[in-house]
Order: sequence, then structure tokens, then C-alpha cells
Amino acid sequence: MLVKIETTTKSLILSINGEIADGSTELKENTSEDKSQQVLIDVDEPVSNSFSLTFLNSFNKAAALSDQVTLSFSADTPLVVEFTIGDLGKLKFYLAPKINED
Repeated sequence: MLVKIETTTKSLILSINGEIADGSTELKENTSEDKSQQVLIDVDEPVSNSFSLTFLNSFNKAAALSDQVTLSFSADTPLVVEFTIGDLGKLKFYLAPKINED
């Protein structure tokens, strides 16, 4: 199953379409004083890529180590999932997008 990640200037849209389920969620920019509630979006141009849910789910296991995650990507380039782990440093995962061969 693939997760489609789309960016706009003020939001991030995550969506799936599969045999078992379909759905989407939109995260809008939120510059709250409470860092655990912040969603910061820095977009040069809108991008839409699809990634393997299996691998993203395995990356998610590192979320227990950090209260902050950064997603970085551009058109047809790997997604970088970066967890900041206190004063110890950062943990980065890279995932290539599914390239459509239409």
C-alpha cells in the first residue's frame, strides 16, 4: 500500500487508497507556543510523491525517541524522515518515492 504525501504552501496532505481502506488527513500550519502542537511548513513549490506504507510504518517506531519529526522531500527525490533525539543528535531515514512509469 502507498501513502501519497502532498504539500501546499500552508498544509501537508497524507492519503491512502487501497483494497481495505481509503482515507486522507490534512495537517495545516500551526505556529503554537506549545512545541508539541506545532506544525511548521516550508514549501518552495507544491510537491506530490507516493511512498511505501510498510517502510514508513517501520520508521514510525523511532517516534518514541523524539517529540519532533521533520519530513523533507522534493519532486522525485527520497523522503527524509528526521527525528531529533534530545542532545544526542538526529536519526534520519531515507525512502525513495514510487516512480510512476506511465
